[in-house]
Amino acid sequence: MGEEKKTVGGFVPTPMEMNEKQAEASENNEDHGPVAVPNHIFGKSTMKNAGKNKKNPSKRKAIIIGCVVVLVLVAIGSGGNSDKSSDAGKEGSSEKVEQVSKVEEEPSADKSMLKSSIEAYTSLSGNDYTPETFQALLEALDAAKKVLDDDKATQDDVDDAHSKLVSAHSSLKEVFKPENYSAVAFADVARNPDDYMGQQLTFTGKVLQVVEGTDETDLRIATDGGWDDVIFVGYDPDLLGGTRVLEDDSVTVYGTCLGQYTYESTLGAAISLPALYADQVVINY
Repeated sequence: MGEEKKTVGGFVPTPMEMNEKQAEASENNEDHGPVAVPNHIFGKSTMKNAGKNKKNPSKRKAIIIGCVVVLVLVAIGSGGNSDKSSDAGKEGSSEKVEQVSKVEEEPSADKSMLKSSIEAYTSLSGNDYTPETFQALLEALDAAKKVLDDDKATQDDVDDAHSKLVSAHSSLKEVFKPENYSAVAFADVARNPDDYMGQQLTFTGKVLQVVEGTDETDLRIATDGGWDDVIFVGYDPDLLGGTRVLEDDSVTVYGTCLGQYTYESTLGAAISLPALYADQVVINY
């Protein structure tokens, strides 16, 4: 054997001896840690690098734990957003269902009266009424029919259409037709005025008295020229287009019988006469 080298601490093992010791320790499952190599053999930088190349278990564990925490947080965040989206979707669906339910629960409008009026007024003839009033009725009928056919029409729509239709019908003015009025004896009307209530009658006579008003002009007419057979007649001043009826005029009146009219004379006596509201007054010149 060659000369043994000594150091201050004892013998210095050769590299071969160091490898043999590591192999022996490995076979005996003994872990004695890394064999210390003197700095003067491999140099100081070798030991320093050996320490750096060996991974730190604590640091690796910390990194793994950190990654796990990040993944957990991401998963929780995604789950929260998913729940919110799901809740929002459920709320939206609930609102839609509620809206549909409200629409289904709303009762349909009652159109029975509107339908009856339309059927009654549709049969009227324009030949019986003045053109302007009948045209107004036709327009109201068209509007009412649209509401009747509209499944989405509200009760307010129906009521409004019906009100306008009835108003247009009430405003109709009949075309004057003399043949529609009956000439009857004064005595028959005076004796049974209620029997002629609402009937269209005609009388000819002499004007005994005229009482002019803003909205109505009243006449007392002696039929057949006698003072005893007197009827009371009222009419709209616009009926004659501004022409005035005077006392002693001979007139023929056409109107609707109002039954018996009672008024007080200048002497305080109650006077009852057959009454008409005139649709037409003709001055016989």
